[in-house]
Amino acid sequence: MASAQEQRKVITFDRFDRLKPAKMTAVIDGFLYADTLTNVIGKSGACKSFLLQGMAACVATGTHWMGRRVERGAVFYIGGEGLNGLLKRFRGWQNYTGVTLEGAPLYIASGLPPLSDQLNVAATIEAIQECAEESFFRMGGADPALIVIDTLARALGGADENSAAEVGRLIEGLDWIRQRWGCAVACAHHTGHGENTQNRGRGSSAIYAALDGELLVTSNGDDVTVTSTKVKDWTKPEPLVLTRNIVAVEVEDTIETTLVLDKASIQDLAAHDDLIRQQVLERKGAGKTVRAIAADLGVSRWKVQSITDKARQANDYRRQADGE
Repeated sequence: MASAQEQRKVITFDRFDRLKPAKMTAVIDGFLYADTLTNVIGKSGACKSFLLQGMAACVATGTHWMGRRVERGAVFYIGGEGLNGLLKRFRGWQNYTGVTLEGAPLYIASGLPPLSDQLNVAATIEAIQECAEESFFRMGGADPALIVIDTLARALGGADENSAAEVGRLIEGLDWIRQRWGCAVACAHHTGHGENTQNRGRGSSAIYAALDGELLVTSNGDDVTVTSTKVKDWTKPEPLVLTRNIVAVEVEDTIETTLVLDKASIQDLAAHDDLIRQQVLERKGAGKTVRAIAADLGVSRWKVQSITDKARQANDYRRQADGE
């Protein structure tokens, strides 16, 4: 009879030449991938949730997201905010895109339990599995492709987001969910309040360390910029400039409005670049460092350095032309 140690295998090994690397499956090409954990971070009001809701609707319907290829699958949106507001936003997406969510495998949770508790994680997996089975047979094999957690702070419950140990329990729960279906898990998370923390997620560094990907969302007027700040195993996409679009939604007998994000026009992109250039040079003239400017504006340090270098070269050229 085998010993208890022989029966319980905590780890196994295989020889290198017997192992074949698996190709990464894009849920949204360049931004979200199967079997990964990604945070979407930004200040309150930066449109993190609107971004995730648009992604969720596109995956559930197989609609390209901002021109990017999408792998259709079941989507589970687990949010801690009001259900009515969430439904209004998805109806707004339908009205704006003309794509119906009727019959789509998009499932909305009744709430967001603390996922640092193993019992809650097990119950969440069981609830997802019930819907996943329905989706699989009704939609001809639509497995869970994306699970959205909105927000990470609510998923922590009363746990301390600055504690590596307590954050570790939440990450363990999210990994358990991710591994169950090999799906993408995307979480909305707030950035810090300090001047030097506005381009990184709040709380313990254990959160960032556990991520496969991270997207920083920044807003400036009607412009919303999505910048990839971490990728592990895929090519980092270029920053994406989106615009806020106000959409009318009928709620019972009244007309209300919501927002939908869409790609900016060429004219909007040019205006956005001009504004960023102006703001960079103003801050540089005030003596701010490249790092501080990048943090202020939510752009890369490379972009700030490129703008200042080009401005210096232009000034040098003008001085030479004037005979200085």
